[in-house]
Amino acid sequence: MIKIKALERECQAALDSAANPIYTYKVFDIEDISHDGVKLMHCTLALTGTAIAAHLKGCEKAVLLGATIGVGADTLIRKMQIEDMAKAVITDRLAGFAIERLCNELANIISDKYSEYKTTTRFSPGYGDFPLEAQKGFSEVLRLPESIGVYVSGSMTLTPSKSVTAVIGLRG
Repeated sequence: MIKIKALERECQAALDSAANPIYTYKVFDIEDISHDGVKLMHCTLALTGTAIAAHLKGCEKAVLLGATIGVGADTLIRKMQIEDMAKAVITDRLAGFAIERLCNELANIISDKYSEYKTTTRFSPGYGDFPLEAQKGFSEVLRLPESIGVYVSGSMTLTPSKSVTAVIGLRG
């Protein structure tokens, strides 16, 4: 047990040095919510699916966000996979916690900034019938490669791997 805790501390220190947490977001007024999607004002991204429509029901605004802990975390994990698989597994798990913490911090920032609204939880492409292909639209609207260094692959996965796109609703 003591060895595992020491290994976790070592991996956390390495991850803290390698990670570069960064995020971006934009707020859009909701123009229309139908049973199969949400249309945002002045936004090219279509939020399609019954799940996202239900999630944003009653909301006046939608916050599109992107967040990452950066390519340094991916590089560190790949290096550890060659050198020490136990460290790689632990660091990968810690990196998962790190991106989740960053998203929670961002949700709190949004909640504080728009305190006159109630916020929904995060809802990401791939949840329910909200298509994973929406990643491309998030990338374009938020200019993810330029703003935070996140790219969308042909299979709709995000690079760096510990990256997230999501929608948060704002309800008056």
